[in-house]
Amino acid sequence: MAHALHLLPPLVKHGQSSELLNSGQTLYAALSPRNSSGVAFVANTEAPQKAVNGHVESIEQQPVYFFGVYPHMSPDRRLFITDTFKIFAGIQRHIEEDEKGWTGLRQFCIDHINFIRECWSHMSKPDRDTSIDGPYDCDHYSILCSCFYLFLVLFLAEFGYDRGPIGEDLMDWLNRHFIEPSTEEGDQLSSLGKPWEDDAFWPYLTRTILRGLSKASQFFLNTLSQHPVVDLQELSSKVSVLVRDQPRLSTFSSEREFNVSFRKWRDRVMAVRIEMDKVPDEDRVDDMDNWWDRLSDIVGILEGRDDVLKRVCEELGADWKEVCAAWGIFVDPGLRRQELGTLWNIYLQMPEDIEDAIHAAMFTHDLEAMLERAAQLDPWLSAHMVQFLDPLYEGFDIPKDDGLSYRQHYILDYAGYLQSDNSLWSETTEYMFTCGRVGVGRADELLLRVALTIVPPDQTQAMQEDEADPREGEVNVMLRQLSEKCRDHDREPTRRAILKIAAQTLVRAKRFGIAISYYLSAEDWPGLGYAVDRILDVYVESGAREFTTTAFQITPSLPALTQNSGVFSHRLLFVRHREAAMLLVSILERDIAPNAWKAVLLVDSMEYLHGTTLLYSSQDATRLLQRLEEISLFINSSPSSSLEYLHLLARLKGGERDALLCLKALRLSLARYFALAYQQPNSM
Repeated sequence: MAHALHLLPPLVKHGQSSELLNSGQTLYAALSPRNSSGVAFVANTEAPQKAVNGHVESIEQQPVYFFGVYPHMSPDRRLFITDTFKIFAGIQRHIEEDEKGWTGLRQFCIDHINFIRECWSHMSKPDRDTSIDGPYDCDHYSILCSCFYLFLVLFLAEFGYDRGPIGEDLMDWLNRHFIEPSTEEGDQLSSLGKPWEDDAFWPYLTRTILRGLSKASQFFLNTLSQHPVVDLQELSSKVSVLVRDQPRLSTFSSEREFNVSFRKWRDRVMAVRIEMDKVPDEDRVDDMDNWWDRLSDIVGILEGRDDVLKRVCEELGADWKEVCAAWGIFVDPGLRRQELGTLWNIYLQMPEDIEDAIHAAMFTHDLEAMLERAAQLDPWLSAHMVQFLDPLYEGFDIPKDDGLSYRQHYILDYAGYLQSDNSLWSETTEYMFTCGRVGVGRADELLLRVALTIVPPDQTQAMQEDEADPREGEVNVMLRQLSEKCRDHDREPTRRAILKIAAQTLVRAKRFGIAISYYLSAEDWPGLGYAVDRILDVYVESGAREFTTTAFQITPSLPALTQNSGVFSHRLLFVRHREAAMLLVSILERDIAPNAWKAVLLVDSMEYLHGTTLLYSSQDATRLLQRLEEISLFINSSPSSSLEYLHLLARLKGGERDALLCLKALRLSLARYFALAYQQPNSM
């Protein structure tokens, strides 16, 4: 995470920030609860205000800065994150199945390294557009690779080799990631007829010896067989044989055999030293240089003389990493991983470079410093390192002062970084779910804030044509994924809360059918009642035709509603009965309509009371009259009852007075209907 954010254009000049405060202004900032973005703005500490059209506004307008705590995530970076998450998930499953977690951890670490290398190779392509990489460029992945490979060497050695000598492994790591001397320099020297005449010859040859590059060393030592100095010809030939025959631990079946062979080889080196000392002083210099001193440095390295090794490394510009690796090859071939810290404390100083600092912390086995520096370089690195350390070292799962263990702290820190990209919500929550109670709580909050994109109505039909279930097209893909995530981690309360949020959004979009199914799944009965009330409002706001179309949406939900909801089933049944006006009497008789709608239904029945055709039987007409008398009685009994039974009809007709006139008109229509029925006794 960045420790400072620089706003553009700057508010004040560098070093003059106090002027902002002296002017009576201050800087405010707020972070988004959904991701790591934020907003910053300047405001007066006592801003003068004025009223404009009833609204209070600041007289002085100030700029608003939108910012991200983390750099923008490029497509390559996003791909790197999603692919390495699969390895993280595999490690998590492995640890849960194997309590010690050692058996396959090394292979998982190698998987990380291989994928980092692939990204490194991809980012190195010359035809790539590097302008979108930001800080995560080719060099960044090179550093990640060097750090993770050293982590493999020092903490996840092959089974049985974790207590063995470390020198050859360190040198292999060094030669893989910090190539010296360069291939181009070697090609140039090898093309010369007399390479020893070039100023770069002896430094190049010494560096190949130091790095254990035996083939290159032998090649250039053999070129000295053409040197005009006979002593140099003979000595270089013997040194070449020593380089060729230097024992390597990897070629022996046991460390004991290696030690015996190495002591014998070291005796041969001492013999060459004795022979070198016999060369007269006047013969130790040729026309170009003091060849004896140069060759003496090489023999001194083979002898394992620490003073020569450190001096030569300093002269060649080699850093502490090369000193440590060469130390384990020449000075102390039995150097163990556990002894690297002692070597560091005696001979070396802590580097300032972030990459070197991570390497140094690994050498000294300072795990806290290693993770802290790794997090500064890239939160990805610290999160995926600590996942390996947790099963290997005790104490990494013990909560600290902040209530989090080392593992939880760095994984949650990385998850916070992932929140800068909303498309990574699934991976982010998976990391959080591995971090105990605190992580689960953060995952719940993130899941509740994932943006839900409701499918527009004009796209629904096209989606339905491609789906076996005609309602599947209306199910938001994101919502299904969120529900599956909650079920996978047994987060039923969170799932229900998400469904409630989605249902509310759908109700506002008048997608009542799918909204009601979500309310049912969430068992949110108050929310279901709210949705039904909004459906009834459609009749008031848009009329009967639109209401009928809307009411048809809820048909698939009725069976489930009847079985589960109880209290709201009658209200939904009322909505469906409104599709046909001929069922008005049945609705009123069964008493399934809300009180506010009874007066509306009675007034609507007037259109069926007119005309010469008698649509209602005498019993049905009598029931309508009875309901009218009941409502009139309630309306006249108290103001509260009048409001309960009359307010909806008053909204439709333009006021309470007009609503009462409609009820009087209904009474007259019923009287006319009974008179007409008396004249046509056989028609009812």
